[in-house]
Amino acid sequence: MGAKKPPTWAPAYHGLALAQLRIKHNDDAVRSLQLGIQKTQGDGALLTDLSNLYIGEGRPDDAIALYEDALSRNPKSSLAVVGFVSCTRSA
Repeated sequence: MGAKKPPTWAPAYHGLALAQLRIKHNDDAVRSLQLGIQKTQGDGALLTDLSNLYIGEGRPDDAIALYEDALSRNPKSSLAVVGFVSCTRSA
């Protein structure tokens, strides 16, 4: 059996990142979300998850860029709108 390809199902990456955050492996969670975004062609929920993680790590510029990406893909994403407005008001 060869190596399996990473999944393209966004909730798998979301769940993995949550588990990694729970055990304080934030860098691993960032990598998992980044891989998930790549493998799902920019899933909006994963973009928002990573944005929120960046906010928690004090990286507002990175978060804003991802919120903007999420909003360009889905302008009606309430999570991305709230996150973006929150970031830009505090900047």
